[in-house]
Amino acid sequence: KQKTAYEMQRSLVGSEMCVRDRLKVNPSTVSKWCTNTSQPPLESIISISKLLNVDIKELINNYE
Repeated sequence: KQKTAYEMQRSLVGSEMCVRDRLKVNPSTVSKWCTNTSQPPLESIISISKLLNVDIKELINNYE
């Protein structure tokens, strides 16, 4: 079953909150990372990859 837009948005918001809480960063910082306004440091990218169980390549090479 494919997720609805609402379900995908809730999942993303939940992921943002998880990243923010685990990495102890400001919500606006995570928002900037998610909108590609700024990029996290390499150490944070590694932590995000582990936290979300996503291959680091997907975080770095996501051009969609």
